[in-house]
Amino acid sequence: MKSSQLITFRKERELGQIIGDTFKFIRKNGKSLWRLFLRTSMLPFIVLLAAVAYYTYASTGVNTLSLQPSGVGDYDLGAFIISIIALLLGIIWYSAALYGSVSEYIKNYVDHDGFPILDEVVNAFKQKMGNYIGLGFAQVFFIIFACILAFLPGAIIINSSGFMGGILFFAGIFPVIYLAIRWLLVFQTMAHSDTTIVASFTESGRLIKDFWWITFATIIVQGLLMYAISIAFQMPLIVYMFAKGIIMAQEGSLSDPSSMFDWGFVALQTLSSGISYLMYIILVITHNLIFFNLNERKTQSGSLAKIDTLGN
Repeated sequence: MKSSQLITFRKERELGQIIGDTFKFIRKNGKSLWRLFLRTSMLPFIVLLAAVAYYTYASTGVNTLSLQPSGVGDYDLGAFIISIIALLLGIIWYSAALYGSVSEYIKNYVDHDGFPILDEVVNAFKQKMGNYIGLGFAQVFFIIFACILAFLPGAIIINSSGFMGGILFFAGIFPVIYLAIRWLLVFQTMAHSDTTIVASFTESGRLIKDFWWITFATIIVQGLLMYAISIAFQMPLIVYMFAKGIIMAQEGSLSDPSSMFDWGFVALQTLSSGISYLMYIILVITHNLIFFNLNERKTQSGSLAKIDTLGN
């Protein structure tokens, strides 16, 4: 691969370079990444789409504010709860497969100087697939546990002192965000450093410790870009709901808001969600670039490797 086409991961980058190299890497490796997706992440992606469709169907059939059935049947609330669990499991499986496989691809890409061997990537991922799934569950568990610890004091005090309880409850957001950023690179540390599940959290925290704010800023900017892109794919659903609202107004049936949500809505919502989940690959590559950026700042491994190469 020509040096102008090779993405050098082992180097320090600023925020703009990380985002720019993310899309550059996708542009130059899109076909290989798609083949990797088909071999490692397609099945969990299909399962996730089914879970999204079921959740959309169940959530539009239940009044989640009053938790009362909407007339469809006595098991609506149960179906809604099951759909949430199915959606959570689907997201964990899909995220573990995508983050693990793409991180293994980038590791192979670095090891082979821009010429990744897809069979090696798939085999490496399959050998560690259980660890990646376990890591996904651990990440969700730790985040939920952190949320409980952060929001519980405010939830308890709010009954006796609404103002103080509200302040404490709102303040609970900040430690959760802090820990979520500290644990951002757990999949990358497992892929590139061959760490265990517990060690992945420790290593991720060590890398981000002194660079929390720049990491946070990078994620915010990348998230805003992804949100802007996803809005474009939401347009069919927005147009459909707008047109349906006009038709219902003309027919005088707006008194029943539940009729807004039909199988057309479920299909379009599932489609737009599927596209959003496909875009997760952007985040995976960004996280890998952040990993190498921080690792280089900590260890200078890329610079030392260049010196060794020149010496040889």
